[in-house]
Amino acid sequence: MISELTVLIDILPSYRLRIPKAQDTKVKLKKQVRMLQDFEASMLSSYQKFLKFLDGKAKLLLKNDESTGSTQTDCSIATTAIVCLSELLKTKSNFNFSRNLIVALIPFADSSSKSIYMPVRTAIETVFKVENYID
Repeated sequence: MISELTVLIDILPSYRLRIPKAQDTKVKLKKQVRMLQDFEASMLSSYQKFLKFLDGKAKLLLKNDESTGSTQTDCSIATTAIVCLSELLKTKSNFNFSRNLIVALIPFADSSSKSIYMPVRTAIETVFKVENYID
């Protein structure tokens, strides 16, 4: 998770990507432009899959009770996923799916564990300190 997070932070732009709609694909484009659009669509798809993966792992903490039989490893993985989501929100708040990041992190903002609520709190504070945050 941490490795993919590091790569994504390095390669994702600090602006939103727009994926062309069906009617836009009928327009004739140069080969380089088409390749760039395909790359951006692929990158956005991979990013979305990673966010869903992190969200699923983070939700292990919400389901953490005696009946589910969660282990220490599950809690550790969930905590790492929350840290990754928080870091993405802090560093890429202007990129696509930032609203999804906030929705995924809000349930953990009032956690009793400092290792969970501190990264979430810091990420949310950072986002609201940025002047131009609009999703």
